[in-house]
Amino acid sequence: GEYRGWRTARAETAAGVPSTEERPRPNDAPGVPSAVPGATTLRAPEQQAPAIPLWHDRPPVPPGPLVEMRSVSVSYGDTPVLRDVTWTAVPGESWHIIGPNGAGKTTLLSLITGSNPKAYGQDISLFGRRRGTGESVWEIKERIGLVSGDFHNSYPQRTPALDAVVSGFTDSAGLYEPASGRQVEVAREWLRILGLGDQPGLRLRELSYGQQRLVLIARAMVKTPPLMIADEPCQGLDDEHSLLVLSLLDRIAGETGTCVLYVSHNPRHILAGTTHRLTLEPGPAGSTARVS
Repeated sequence: GEYRGWRTARAETAAGVPSTEERPRPNDAPGVPSAVPGATTLRAPEQQAPAIPLWHDRPPVPPGPLVEMRSVSVSYGDTPVLRDVTWTAVPGESWHIIGPNGAGKTTLLSLITGSNPKAYGQDISLFGRRRGTGESVWEIKERIGLVSGDFHNSYPQRTPALDAVVSGFTDSAGLYEPASGRQVEVAREWLRILGLGDQPGLRLRELSYGQQRLVLIARAMVKTPPLMIADEPCQGLDDEHSLLVLSLLDRIAGETGTCVLYVSHNPRHILAGTTHRLTLEPGPAGSTARVS
């Protein structure tokens, strides 16, 4: 059967129509408190957490680098932002992209996600294909998982947690298309990892801000993309939830084969499994990139 969202599933059950989704069961996750805004404490993802589910029904990725940039320079009007950036990211790597505010981190990411027209005319290849050779933004998005503070703040707060995770399969902000039973099953597995497996119908606005961020990371990873971009994922979070976010990203990098691009200007927020660092160093002609 098809899953059409938590509200639909609950309404069908209340009307006596068999639903493809079961009601939440408070005792599914012993030891996890009820999710009351401002009062819920998540168990750490690494503590007796289920294995991260892998989604195999995804577009094939050609062998070789996921991201290639060669001598990329970007300016806006008379303002140089990036200068002569050369960088390659391959599957299995975990990158820490660091630099002060205004160094061009957001611009660099936008060249990858397909949202910046400055990518055209540059020597940039994604997933084995040069930018500007007929690819669509959606073809790029289906291979990328993304979480950021800006995306978080724009995501509809009325969305149930389960629907938010399922929406990652279609890269939508909310659930607008029916999902398969297997997609729902994988989304539930992600919620169990977060300690929310017994409360999938809670709307995002009923969760703490840190819990919402974790749900959106699950959304970004539900399709097991080859590339995951975590743009300042600890922005606005307290120390407890920052630690939970970093722990989850480390698990993702270590267990899924997804290449993680983790962006932060906070030197205290470091992924333990980082394999490489890209440092953007501002200069009068734009920021240069140093790889280490």
